[in-house]
Amino acid sequence: MMIRWLFENSKMARAFRLFFVLSCAAAVSSVAVGAEMREAVPPGGPENAPYMVATTLFPSEEVFHVLTIDWMCEEDAENTYFCTMNWYNSSGENIVDGSGYAGFQNVNGAHKVILSLWDTAGGSPRIEYPAGYDDSFSGEGTGKHVIADYPWETGVWYTMRIQAHTKDGRTYFEQWVQPEDGNWQKTAEISFPKERLGFTWSCAFQEDFTGNNRRRSCRLKNAYANSMYTGEWVSCVDYYISNTAGNAAGEKNVMYDCDARTDGDSVRLESGGYGFETRCALQLPGNLRVTQPDLPAWQG
Repeated sequence: MMIRWLFENSKMARAFRLFFVLSCAAAVSSVAVGAEMREAVPPGGPENAPYMVATTLFPSEEVFHVLTIDWMCEEDAENTYFCTMNWYNSSGENIVDGSGYAGFQNVNGAHKVILSLWDTAGGSPRIEYPAGYDDSFSGEGTGKHVIADYPWETGVWYTMRIQAHTKDGRTYFEQWVQPEDGNWQKTAEISFPKERLGFTWSCAFQEDFTGNNRRRSCRLKNAYANSMYTGEWVSCVDYYISNTAGNAAGEKNVMYDCDARTDGDSVRLESGGYGFETRCALQLPGNLRVTQPDLPAWQG
């Protein structure tokens, strides 16, 4: 379901990105609160928590070689994928070379970090780090991924950085993670057999991948990208929020069993939990804006 959603919406996201950049000065979060915003989950509840997506609205004409974002889990739930970066791109029905995704996971209660790159018509990725590690995925496309144990904790901010560089005809995608007040740790590296690949967009998502509909929530802030051509940093303060329902119908942008809002410097995503009665604060799909420094704490 995830790769189908990304194919259907990656082109939409790029269109919205261009529109939003041109109009972001006038963008205002559509947030409503109060008794009139109360709405119960339909009887029986959905089959799994809504699939929440936060697209970072970077300039559409740029190509980046570094992405960085801060993430914090507020409420944990088993079998949740908190994806912080997804740079899936498609051309027709073909996945573009170098497409991938990365983030934090709870897998049956164990905390992990993941970095994945898809196979494409242009070649197949190769795992470079950890040495001797080799693991493939299938089901929603095929490719290589590294799923590493990582003791992330609720209530703690973590910065994830993905950086791409070219060597000997291949592009190497490195994943680094840093807890607040901690040190950077390299967790994975995967290469693809093509030069000068980068990122043209990214989104974060929160996925209930086994359908337990337990309540989970996270926050995102300090999203930045570094231009491959100029070396300048771009600060992302605008997010486009959408979702897909966790029922068989796969409804788009439902307002129940989920929430999306900003507290000023971060975006908060919440989904799942039978009896979750607060209607989403943001009319979906919709835009949220945050405030943040012009430059990231880490600048290379």
